[in-house]
Order: sequence, then C-alpha cells, then structure tokens
Amino acid sequence: MYLSMKGMPGSISYANSDPCQLYFINVILDTTARVFITFCMFKFSLWCFDKLGWTDMKSGEYGNPPQVGRWFKQLWMWLLLVSISKVVMGALTYAFRDWLIPLSAWALAPLIQWNAAGEPGSLQSRSELFVVMLFTPFVMNTFQLVVQDNFLKALAALKKSCPPGGKGGPPPPMV
Repeated sequence: MYLSMKGMPGSISYANSDPCQLYFINVILDTTARVFITFCMFKFSLWCFDKLGWTDMKSGEYGNPPQVGRWFKQLWMWLLLVSISKVVMGALTYAFRDWLIPLSAWALAPLIQWNAAGEPGSLQSRSELFVVMLFTPFVMNTFQLVVQDNFLKALAALKKSCPPGGKGGPPPPMV
C-alpha cells in the first residue's frame, strides 16, 4: 500500500489520501483475492507433487506415526505459497491503485460523512477508525481462517470418509 500511495508519473498520487481507506482496501483484498490466489497455487502445487510422485507433500498427511520432516516440508511449502501470493497481491494493488482507492473511498463514504457531523473526539468521529481498524479485520480474518482451514483439511477429511473402494458416504453418526 505504501507504494500505491507514492504514485507514479502519469497516475493519480494518493500521498494525501486517507490511510483508513488504504488500510481498508488492503484488508479486504488480502482476505479475499489473495486467499483465492493462494488456493489456486496450492491446488496447482498439489497436482504437480502428485505428478512427480512426492508423497511427502500430500496436504495434511504426515505418516503413521507422524513425521516431523513431512510436516516441516508442508509448512515451508505453505509459507512459500503465502509469500508469493502476498507479492502478487502487492503488484496487483499497485497496478490497480487508481481504481482501488476511489472504490475504498466510496465504500467508506457513509462513515466519513457521519464522522464529519460529530464533535472531534466523540464516538461518532471515531466510527471510521473502529470499522476500519477493528471490525473489518476481525470479520475478514475470521473469514480467511475458516476458508483456508477448510481447503487445507478438505483432502484429508474426504479421504477418511471414503473407503478405498470409492463407495462411501459420510461417516456413521456417533451415538
């Protein structure tokens, strides 16, 4: 976001734009578009590992008994994918900054207008800060955690619910 604020020759400079707007759009993009990019790279890497026959890289499978080496390999693969997706999102944010900043300003406009009517230091004047710095990151990071947890565990859970013959369904109810 810092680079987006600096601007480039021939583009709109946002050096004086509202940091809340920049942070807001960064949180939204990081927890939605970047998660999708990471998911696509994750699926592609699993496909590649499967084609290469690298059994240590099957997501969520650490051996029986669990092997720390497998876990570390998968952890490093995940950290690499997340790091690459952060760089990709940074480049996309920079490339589309002239579109994203006004979009963020539009999304926060009702709060900004409501803030302007409040006394300085009042709860009303701090509503934008609350929404941008606390509420939105809490909700969106929770969303991101649930989505990533589900696609990381999905393969292992699916394999456990289906027997080797392929004819299975959900596990029987626990009584």
